[in-house]
Amino acid sequence: MQDSIGESLYKLIHSYKNTLRETAIQSGIKLPVGHIRLLKSLRKKESCNAKAVATQLGLDKSQVTRVIKDLVERGYLSKERHPTNHRSSLLVLTHSGKTLLDHIQTFENTISQEMVIGLTDQQIDQFIQIADTMRHNLEQNND
Repeated sequence: MQDSIGESLYKLIHSYKNTLRETAIQSGIKLPVGHIRLLKSLRKKESCNAKAVATQLGLDKSQVTRVIKDLVERGYLSKERHPTNHRSSLLVLTHSGKTLLDHIQTFENTISQEMVIGLTDQQIDQFIQIADTMRHNLEQNND
């Protein structure tokens, strides 16, 4: 029996997260995948606040606050005073955080290459387009 779309997607996400987690551990990185996602979101949008990160990742602010606290304690992030809103802090990647992300990017690229073995560039583009459409559809229904 063929899996449903949801089941296939769940299996893919589960496999990807497990591979990412195991590769990180083998590389000496002992961070949960959620921590890695948060760091990566800051690379895309440097100097933003916790609320912006929570929105971008689709998490609640309290979850993001706990992850930020841990990443600051580990020296991967710093908090800087927001220039116009003194009640808010900007999150900035430290040198250690940027170095860590460079290392993560290297093994993520390897994982991505392994994941698409046997697929054409057209199939990869179609998959990305389909996945983005599905995500958009679900987000529209949740608003």
